[in-house]
Amino acid sequence: MPSYLERTGPIISIFKTRIPSTSLFLNSLICFTLGSISGFASSSKERMQIALENLKNHSFFSYLNVKYLFLTGFSLIFSLLFTIITNYISGIQDMFLPNWTIYFCLTLAGGSFGYFIGYLNLRYGISIAILILVFTLNILFSGYLLPFNHLPKQIASQKYVPVFVEIFPTRWAYEALVVQQAKDNGYQKRLFSTEQTISDLTFKTNILIPKLQEYIYEVRTNSVSLTKFVFISLIIKEISSKYPDVFQFEFLEELSKKNISSEILTELEDYLRYVQFQLYEKLNEEIGKRNELRQNIKDSIGNENFTHYINSIQNLTLMDYVSGKRTGKNYIENSVEILQTDDPIYRLSDNNYGRAHFLAPQKLMNGYYYDTIYFNMFILWLLTFLLYILTLILRKKSLLE
Repeated sequence: MPSYLERTGPIISIFKTRIPSTSLFLNSLICFTLGSISGFASSSKERMQIALENLKNHSFFSYLNVKYLFLTGFSLIFSLLFTIITNYISGIQDMFLPNWTIYFCLTLAGGSFGYFIGYLNLRYGISIAILILVFTLNILFSGYLLPFNHLPKQIASQKYVPVFVEIFPTRWAYEALVVQQAKDNGYQKRLFSTEQTISDLTFKTNILIPKLQEYIYEVRTNSVSLTKFVFISLIIKEISSKYPDVFQFEFLEELSKKNISSEILTELEDYLRYVQFQLYEKLNEEIGKRNELRQNIKDSIGNENFTHYINSIQNLTLMDYVSGKRTGKNYIENSVEILQTDDPIYRLSDNNYGRAHFLAPQKLMNGYYYDTIYFNMFILWLLTFLLYILTLILRKKSLLE
């Protein structure tokens, strides 16, 4: 029996291997745009007046609820057909339900925005201009065209997605689609936790600890006390936050003093060498575990089918994208910390209010980690509900008048 890729032909193979992130971005944009247009068209002034004539004995609350029921049905049917078609064209497997739910939530959010603009009862030209502006902003700040960590420092953070971007629905949908495709495909979900640990240990052993050792040298040779405090505070933070699985530095309190003796710095150098050795040991264990998992898959399906199996369900181009290999930079440093910038798909945020870097696999909220797809779906529903409330508040009085 021919494989899925053989049955779908070379065009779909190109979509699957070369532009997966592009297709997911375009899919997100199409859902939001069509949802917004349908919502705006159905709430235009002429149609609204006819509908209100027919429902003059009903409240605007009831009228709006009827419109939202229609929008929900339209979003369900459209997103279902859209998912079937785009998954087939893009060669995406095992992602029907996640993609459908995201496209549905995004179309519903777009329609809610269209209702909101339509019920503002602005001039037609002004309404169209607002729609075009919002579409443009959703294109720019979805996370695809403009990487958030490349934006000016005045408006962006290297650690989190910029705050002003959080209001754009396509940003939430696109991130959820990419993360779900990269993290939970049939192959990667078996290895994800191991790959996540390997990424963290590799950064610590190859970058973080050598940088801390460089800082100790700077502290020894730099005569400016303020610079010493900067380096020492960085070392304290990194030791206390990055290495909970090894014993703490015995003289940690000594590092906070104004004058640090050469003996303490020597102890710290020895401690970092100890930590590096321990983490190297753990890294080798995790690599062995990953190799064993891969071998188990090969044994279960055969070596000849293994390569085809990987190519059929995991997109290597997409994995390069979510691992940040195209950026060429794997860390940044400032006066208080060293931030890992590669492998965003494997890194977790420590912000307790859901803020995280782009393409984070999970979001932390109130002490619990939630998968990105569920967290982002909740945000899309929240945006839809807020637009519903705003529409109800801003237009109820004027429409009844």
